[in-house]
Amino acid sequence: MVKAKMLKSSAWASLLPALGAIALGGCSISSVPDSAAELPVSQPPAPTVGQAIAPESAEISVADRAAIRQLGVPLVVPTDLPPETYLSDVVVESAPDFGQGYTLYYRYFLPEMATATCFQVEYADGGFGGPVPPNSQPITAPAIAQPGQNYSLYWAGDDSPNEDSPFLANAVFSDWIEVPGVPGGYRLSSGLIESERVRACNWIDPDSAARIVSSLSQVEP
Repeated sequence: MVKAKMLKSSAWASLLPALGAIALGGCSISSVPDSAAELPVSQPPAPTVGQAIAPESAEISVADRAAIRQLGVPLVVPTDLPPETYLSDVVVESAPDFGQGYTLYYRYFLPEMATATCFQVEYADGGFGGPVPPNSQPITAPAIAQPGQNYSLYWAGDDSPNEDSPFLANAVFSDWIEVPGVPGGYRLSSGLIESERVRACNWIDPDSAARIVSSLSQVEP
């Protein structure tokens, strides 16, 4: 089983400016709004809960699909999303010293919240392991997971970070999920990546995160 790790995503995020010239792709799907009123009119909301995303409606551009295709790995997307979820950015990375991967940045707005809730679906080809928060629950990803493997979702308390925890308050992330025949793994995270792409964000709640992980499905880039 590929266990959870927060460090790889943080390392990628801190290197984004330097990698911009050598990355396979780093294309912004849309601007990143701070409030629901700023949702770009050209960016229609993704399907609501219970509606599966067809590959052509996953909001991923042709250029980003081509960049992911060059990684030689499947594109994995969630197919069960909260209402009004949309894809705000796609970043595809490849560098000799840090391996390769991609990150899909999702946002949605809750009626009672002034700022967006943000989460990411990530792929990375290695470098896993590391600390996890004390809270966890079992999760499944039946459409993509290696049969017979057990996976968990982890989340930090609302008093993090402190001397006992390296995580932001309420950060949520899953184990890296292995897909048969694919090096590395895929995961959902919220509150781990340090980037302007997740400014003015709330982190997703564990129950919603577990539901989204269970809907991860493989599509051809």
